[in-house]
Amino acid sequence: MIRLAFIGLLLSYSSSTFASAYNCKILDGKELDNSSAKLVDLKGFFSPMLGRSFVVERETGSIISKTFNNSRAREITVLDIGSEKNAFKSISLYGPNKKISYLVINEHLKSATKSFIFHHEFDVVYSGTCTEI
Repeated sequence: MIRLAFIGLLLSYSSSTFASAYNCKILDGKELDNSSAKLVDLKGFFSPMLGRSFVVERETGSIISKTFNNSRAREITVLDIGSEKNAFKSISLYGPNKKISYLVINEHLKSATKSFIFHHEFDVVYSGTCTEI
């Protein structure tokens, strides 16, 4: 009985230590101009993403929104769930052309708002802020 109470205490502590998800807002973005090999302002399909939000499930790395998501990914891997010392990191693999997207949320920052950078699988980079939800 004492063992069950201890396990319950550990589970409640670990689940309250970190939020289970992030709500993120895109504040900036750039895309790769293949002719100049430089990052340039977004245009076309990707520019309406600025100012939009998405949710990231921390345990699974799933990105959920109408803006963009990783539901088409063949595999989603959370490399680090984040902590006081490390950023949250996830990678999504798409096929059959082996494209990837990579998300880093700076969980280790002391502020309630965490910066993020997201490398989209189509040579676009977004940055912005996330809050734990």
